[in-house]
Amino acid sequence: MQAYQHSPCWIRSLHLVQDGSKGLFYIAGHGVQTNATAAAEKLRTQVRHEPVSEYGRTRYGLTDDCHIWTGSKSPAGYGKVHISIPDQKRKGKNLQTHRLAYELAHGEGSALDLTIDHLCAVPLCCNPNHLEAVSIAENLRRAAERVLMCPAGHPYDDDNTHLSADGHRRCRQCNTDRYHIEVHGHAFVNDPTNASTKRRRCLVCREAAEAKPAYCPRGHEYTPENTRIDRGKRSCHQCSIDRYHIENLGHPFAADPTNPSTKRRRCLTCREQAPQVSHCIHGHELNETTLEYTPKGHRRCVLCALNARHVPKYNHEYVIDPNNPTSKRRCLVCFEAKQAEVRYCSAGHELTKENTYYRKNGWRSECRECARNREHRKRHGHDYLFDPSSTGLRVCLIWPVS
Repeated sequence: MQAYQHSPCWIRSLHLVQDGSKGLFYIAGHGVQTNATAAAEKLRTQVRHEPVSEYGRTRYGLTDDCHIWTGSKSPAGYGKVHISIPDQKRKGKNLQTHRLAYELAHGEGSALDLTIDHLCAVPLCCNPNHLEAVSIAENLRRAAERVLMCPAGHPYDDDNTHLSADGHRRCRQCNTDRYHIEVHGHAFVNDPTNASTKRRRCLVCREAAEAKPAYCPRGHEYTPENTRIDRGKRSCHQCSIDRYHIENLGHPFAADPTNPSTKRRRCLTCREQAPQVSHCIHGHELNETTLEYTPKGHRRCVLCALNARHVPKYNHEYVIDPNNPTSKRRCLVCFEAKQAEVRYCSAGHELTKENTYYRKNGWRSECRECARNREHRKRHGHDYLFDPSSTGLRVCLIWPVS
């Protein structure tokens, strides 16, 4: 019997007694033993013959049967066998059955620093004719050619394959499934509607999140304005505001529907409980004309804002003209002062009430006499000269020469 590569003294010290039917063998220092079976005997008795696989017959031309190990297996799916250690009666070591079979057939140390490749692609096969000692790199290369899916059935494609530092392939789907089963209680299902090309999204998790109640435990609806996302978890914005209002103001927050600000919300209860201020700090009455709100919802006096620019320039406070028909404000004091001034047009005509065109907002528009002269000059070539002796219609004193 040949010895195992890493411990040649183990099997070398085992001497099988001629009476093999009784299973007697000799261990140096312990004499004849009857309560154990030699490793080679286990290989002969605990295998069954099966036809060679299609892969081994097609790829390597194997013709003899596979010797399938029926004993114990390792977590990786390979057979293992226990052998006793000389001078240590109750101790032993587990060896891989296919590696032990190869060295029994090819001699001690024949697989030193090498790995044993199954040409038939059957991990439990112990037939020495189906085994070949190759390097780890060659074994991985052959495995990549014939194993296209992981044990769970996921394909080893570019997107689903991760190469470890030692060159072994790892299934990304299996790694993700282990995390999802442990944390979420279900396997990972890729979401085909995920727009991201870098990070995958679980379809089951997304559907479960969408099926959650649309209300928080206190009954507030999870609208986009009332929802905050922190580390992937949503929280109710209304509840967070209520906690502050109840602790500091003694009442829950109630949104004010009349708040003109779209960014900062205002509490209706706070606004109603606030003391009503009828005048600003400068004494201006706050009414519909003089009161406006900032984008943040704060009240502001219009007259104070207008006086800040109007007083240094005109030396009087701004008085809003209530009779102004346009949307643009007009100072009543300035308007009356300009209307009271004696004005002349560019041609020197006095802008009296009878000689002036007015706009809808009351401002002077144009000199009537200049308008008549412009039209008269275009038609007759001279300015209009009013004939005081004419009655009824206005008549030009200078009649055009035909």
